[in-house]
Amino acid sequence: MSLPKATVSVGKVTQGAELSVRDTLTVIDITGKDFCISFSRVYGTITTFSHGSTTVISEGPRMNFWRPVIDNDRYEKDAWKNKGLHIMQHRIDDVEIDLLDKSTVRVKVQSFVGTPGRDCAMVCEYWYTISGDGQVSIDVNGFPRGDVPKLPCIGLVMGVPASFNKVKWYGRGPGESYSDSKAAGLVDVFSMPVEQLHTPYVRPQANGNRTDVRWVSLTNKNGAGLYVSGSPLFNFSAHRYSDVDCEKARHDVELPKRDQITLHLDHLMRGLGSASCGPGPLPQYIVEPKPFAFSMQMQILNKTEK
Repeated sequence: MSLPKATVSVGKVTQGAELSVRDTLTVIDITGKDFCISFSRVYGTITTFSHGSTTVISEGPRMNFWRPVIDNDRYEKDAWKNKGLHIMQHRIDDVEIDLLDKSTVRVKVQSFVGTPGRDCAMVCEYWYTISGDGQVSIDVNGFPRGDVPKLPCIGLVMGVPASFNKVKWYGRGPGESYSDSKAAGLVDVFSMPVEQLHTPYVRPQANGNRTDVRWVSLTNKNGAGLYVSGSPLFNFSAHRYSDVDCEKARHDVELPKRDQITLHLDHLMRGLGSASCGPGPLPQYIVEPKPFAFSMQMQILNKTEK
């Protein structure tokens, strides 16, 4: 997809009917009537998404191809770590902004996600479309480069303030589920505190995934927060600890309660199989290293919305 060159020049403020855009060498600020969203040109991520004094994103979404190793990953974990999937770094190659009309702005981010010294990477593009009503659409595509193994997952990871600990979703639940282990999970609207999404395995590992999700919201006690929907259906998990915390811990009591929630929004998630004591997942539940594309839509929920 090609777009016309940006109509917003560096350092200039452009006022549309509904959006005000300020583009500098390091930051892009987009302000509407009821919201503000900012992007870092250096890191290629959202740095602020707020409504008044309420900020709903503490760490902007980035592509992620890793999950803390689970017992059923025992035959794959060495290949994954040899390729450095757990320590992939993000290089931002380009950030462009286009004012599509007076109430729509598009930010394009091109990135290279890989591990130095390893022949394994993903070339990724993010297309953020921001509308005057505060809707933010994220269209993502990616292409493997080099010798990429079969993957744990393909998706986005981001940070949400810990105060948004009331989770509600439309998908399978109420317990965790995976692509090859979900028949017992009914499709309905469920809600619970973020702490209850955690599954306390004997050894901490990736857990709490929910499948076939249409939308998920994280809100505070006043009902303010973040709403995310996806196309196609997606997986999500949310925890008060990071993936690094999970991999370092040997027991649940060692898992910290961070001041932000780590939110995974996964396009594809590898199935479980029964490799802790038997074979791995069937072929249809394996995440192959091939080109991918998916979309997410985000919006802020204020305290008057349900």
